[in-house]
Amino acid sequence: MYFLANHYHKSKVQIILRWHFQKGNILIPGSRKEKHILANKDIFDFELTKEDMESISKLNKNKKFLGFPSWLSKLLLPRFRFNFDKQK
Repeated sequence: MYFLANHYHKSKVQIILRWHFQKGNILIPGSRKEKHILANKDIFDFELTKEDMESISKLNKNKKFLGFPSWLSKLLLPRFRFNFDKQK
């Protein structure tokens, strides 16, 4: 990430946001700081190469950033049919 951020003269967050955008994901970045809010919109003046997209995709460890741990979902959510740890 550091190399890509330097290469494109962007922050690591902007690189990640751009990666999601190019994959067609819906982005809902959040921040309370005006500086970060303004930086979040500066992802439309560059494009990641196919190689860069693939290198970022290889970083995927199939871990969720937000969600319930499996023991908590089994304890608190047995009546729901959600499986928060299920991989696609």
